[in-house]
Formats: sequence, C-alpha cells, structure tokens
Amino acid sequence: MTAPASEVDLSGAQLNAVWAATLIDALVAGGVRHVCVSPGSRSTPLAWAVADRDGQGLTCSVHLDERAAGFFAVGYAAATGSAVALVCTSGTAAANYLPAVVEASHSRLPLVVLTADRPPELRDRGAWQTIDQVKLYGGFVRWYHELGEASAAEAALRTVAAVGARAAATALGVPRGPVHVNVPLREPLGPVVGVGGAPLVNDDHSMANVGAGLVPALLPQTTPVVADEGRGMPRPYAGVGLSL
Repeated sequence: MTAPASEVDLSGAQLNAVWAATLIDALVAGGVRHVCVSPGSRSTPLAWAVADRDGQGLTCSVHLDERAAGFFAVGYAAATGSAVALVCTSGTAAANYLPAVVEASHSRLPLVVLTADRPPELRDRGAWQTIDQVKLYGGFVRWYHELGEASAAEAALRTVAAVGARAAATALGVPRGPVHVNVPLREPLGPVVGVGGAPLVNDDHSMANVGAGLVPALLPQTTPVVADEGRGMPRPYAGVGLSL
C-alpha cells in the first residue's frame, strides 16, 4: 500500500533521494539501459540513484567532460539500439550536451538528458556558470519537461514516475530521438547516510528502498504495461495511472 503523504516524514536529502530514485526507476522500466554520469554538486541525488542501480538492469559510466559523455552516449545508443540517459549538474555543464543532442536528433538515436537545475528562487541571481536551462535544446528534442518541486506526496511521486515513463517511451518512439527532463533540486543534496554516516548505497539499506511504500515498484515484471494508442505510439510504456 502507498503511504499517505501526511505520514511521510523525510529530510531534504531523503526527499531528494526518493525523488531521484523514482525518476530513474521509471526510466529503467521504460527501457533505459545505460546512464552516463558527469560529476557535479547539484546532480548528486541523480548520480547516487544511478550508482545504486548499477548492475540491476542498468549500467553506468562516469565521464568528467560532458561533451565527451554526450558523444559516448550517442555511440552507445547507435551500437546497441538501447536508450541511454545522460546526467549532469546545473549551469553551463548542460550546454556541453548540445552537440550530442543535435547528432542524436538527426540520427534518430534514443537519448534521455537529465539536467539538474537550481530551484526557481535561486535562478537569475548572477551566480557563476548558471544559465537558463528551460528548453535549452530547443527543437532538437522530441519532448521537454521540467519537474516541479520535490515532494513525498503520492500524487507528486506518481507524476515523476509518469514523466520518466513518457521520457523513455518518447525517446524510443517513432521517430526515435533525444528528450530533455530538467530536474530542479534544493539543498541538502545528499547523499542519504545511514548508521555511522556511511552512504546508503549497495547495501541492505540502499536508496532504492528509501521510497518503499510510497509508489508502486516500477519493474518490468510487475508494472502494468499499456499501449498509448491515442497518441499512435507503437511502443508500450509503463502504466502509472497518469496521462501527460
């Protein structure tokens, strides 16, 4: 059963972990098989969620340079036919994905670009390396969406799951191509820690379990799959009870 939002008491870092884990789980359920992570502060919850799932239906690689990561993802998608996600921090880091996004668009390769971003109240403040990330890649993406404020409410988590499902389905749809999901995150960014301050990754109390009971598990063997015939999409997507 899903826990009522009123019963959920999460700290900022835990909330970000649940938010990121829900998004990544939906992408994996939708067909994303590899994630290229470029290290950065704002994207910490996303990076930890990816690392926690490495080897569990998902593989990941770390790339210090976003431009190199983008073209690695393009090559991986071209060689395997699988959808690949990119994860980076906020600001000019995201701009370095543009050449790869353009390449993927014209070559019809399935990419899901996840760009961490500052929350709305911290935008347009003149901070170094910050830019307007809204629709950053213009018409070169098949779909763009910006997530709202992180919340442990059931409706909000279901929305995140639906966004992830649609992002994967659109990238793998007809025609295939890149999609962009902008993910605003507030501090503290994590990672979530356990007993003794150790990160909760790849152990019995991993971040994959932080959101247990909040949303249905988005796994291929348990998630209802429905065909979106109304939009004429030939590829099924994970049914999460919400249309976008």
